Amino acid sequence: MELTSTTPVESGAFNREEARLQEACNAVEGMFLKILLKQGMQEMLDNAEGHSSSALGYALEQTADEIAREGDLGIADNIYKQLSANL
Repeated sequence: MELTSTTPVESGAFNREEARLQEACNAVEGMFLKILLKQGMQEMLDNAEGHSSSALGYALEQTADEIAREGDLGIADNIYKQLSANL
């Protein structure tokens, strides 16, 4: 007699959940970098002469997003490892 699972797991659904989790982990890393950069550059933003502080803030956000996408800080990977065990 062969035993089989009564609730088959769809690999496609699992892969979608993994992809969504990875995106969320990358977003958390990006938010962390934005906060870190903004706090580190706050004095520069406060003393911006002739430049819009909102434009500089936007530039910092874009820089943080780029670092998160291209860099390998490992924050997103560590969060993913912790959370993917529950998938």
